[in-house]
Amino acid sequence: MKRITTTAAFLCLCMLLIAQDLQLKGRIVSGKEPVEFANVILQTKDSIFISGGITDQRGRFNMNNLQKGNYQLRISGLGYQTQQINLNDFTATLDLGSISIDSAAIALEEVTITANPVINQPDRKIILPSARQLKTSTNGLSLLQRLQLSRIQVDLIRQTITSSNQGRRTATYQRSESGDTGDTGFAAGRRDPHRIP
Repeated sequence: MKRITTTAAFLCLCMLLIAQDLQLKGRIVSGKEPVEFANVILQTKDSIFISGGITDQRGRFNMNNLQKGNYQLRISGLGYQTQQINLNDFTATLDLGSISIDSAAIALEEVTITANPVINQPDRKIILPSARQLKTSTNGLSLLQRLQLSRIQVDLIRQTITSSNQGRRTATYQRSESGDTGDTGFAAGRRDPHRIP
C-alpha cells in the first residue's frame, strides 16, 4: 500500500512539472528611452497567435501561462521598425532584458484640404465657384452656367437667366474686383437681366 501511495505521489509531481506554466518578460527601449504602447506578440513559427499585449509606461511587458515550444516574438509600434526574435526551445521562464528597436522615418504624402463650395445659411445658400470656374468664365452669366445650379438655366446666346423656383425669390450676385457686390440683374419680379461686363 505504501508503494502505491508513493508511486501516485511521484506521478502527480511529474504531471505538475510537465504542465508548468512559463513566463516571458522584457523591456522595449529605443536608444535609452522606454517605448510605451509598443505591440508585443508571441506566435508560433507558422504565425498562430499565442499571447500578446502592449508595453507599459516603462516599456515593460509580461506574458504568463505559456507552454513549452518554439515561438517568434514580434515587436512593433507606430514610428518604430518591427523586430522579430526567435525563441527556440522555450522551456523555462525567460527574462529577455532590454530589447532595443529602431525608430522608423515615416514619409507622409501631400495632404490637400478642400473646402465645401456650398455654404448653407437659414435664409440662403451661398455657392462659391472654384478657381477653375472663375478662370474659364468670361462674365457673370458664363460663371453661372459653369456652376450648373439646379433650377437655374442660363442662356448665353440670349443672355437670359430663368428659374424654375416657382414663386420663390431668387437673387444672384457677383463680387466685382473693387470688392463691391453687384446684382447680376436677376431677382424676383425682373425678367430681363442686366448685362454683366
